[in-house]
Amino acid sequence: MGYHRVDAVRLFIVLLSPATIVVPILFILNADVRGALIPTNQAFDTPKIEQTPPIVFVVFDEFPLNSLLNENYEIDSGRYPHFATLAENGYWFRNTSTVSSQTMWALPAILSGTYPTARGAVPTRRYYPNNAFTVLSGQYQMTVFGRFLQLCPPSVCTYDQEVPPETLTALMADLGMVWLHIVLPEPLTKNLPTIVGDWRGFAKARYKDLRQPNRDERMAQFDRFLMAIDGSLKPRFNFLHSMFPHMPFDHVPSGQRYTAPDYQGTQEQGRKLFEGASANYADMLHQRHLLQVGFVDNLVGRLLDHLKKHNIYDETLIIITADHGSSFREGVPR
Repeated sequence: MGYHRVDAVRLFIVLLSPATIVVPILFILNADVRGALIPTNQAFDTPKIEQTPPIVFVVFDEFPLNSLLNENYEIDSGRYPHFATLAENGYWFRNTSTVSSQTMWALPAILSGTYPTARGAVPTRRYYPNNAFTVLSGQYQMTVFGRFLQLCPPSVCTYDQEVPPETLTALMADLGMVWLHIVLPEPLTKNLPTIVGDWRGFAKARYKDLRQPNRDERMAQFDRFLMAIDGSLKPRFNFLHSMFPHMPFDHVPSGQRYTAPDYQGTQEQGRKLFEGASANYADMLHQRHLLQVGFVDNLVGRLLDHLKKHNIYDETLIIITADHGSSFREGVPR
């Protein structure tokens, strides 16, 4: 309406229109973006490994260690019995810490043992040629669920078939969705797919939500991950980067879902989440986070039961960790 009635608005939109072409071009020409898109044939090491047990590797997203602990700084076995079982039957490295609060730096560091110090590094084999996937590729077949699939050589990796392929078209669609979030007034962005809490597929998420409004994609991904573990003792590496217990918080420990506001992109008084919020606000979200951590313990229990059902629990190397944590303190960034 303003376009038709106000000359200044019409002039502003006309002057801004070239940006719809220029910005995507500049985006694609950016060196970091090209590094993520260009396929790589970077050489990597494949040492001979004498023992090749089945490997199950799960990285949970945004999972602070404190959420698991009781007043004695031990895993709370009452609230999280399956994590406590893992700690009793295996090794718990309680003093480890992430190298970054950003997944795109933390996850490649976990998989490669390399600090993310290279200038312009993106999560591909170009910058992390020697990682868990490449090092084991000489003797292992792999099924990979999650993000940053370019770390895993396609010759040995089976990717999650439900994840759309990484294409330039999909990238441009996601870029357009990000652009709309930036240029549109906030009331108009409420009907757009969220662009936080995930790494891609923003544009397609809208269509999927309309087609299957009650679909829980994070839960569906975990189910597909379990189905891929078939009980074979052959050298097999099953990897999952799960977006639990990351926001949105919508699960209780039993697995029941509830509807509540998703505060990931919320600002209070122009400041980011928790920086301008009250202590009660931060505490409320912390309590919802702990409920979802209880659900993550439920998922760990399902994983252990699945391995035992297929009689490979004792033989399997099980690794469960987090990419980084999060903060729930008044006045402190999340």
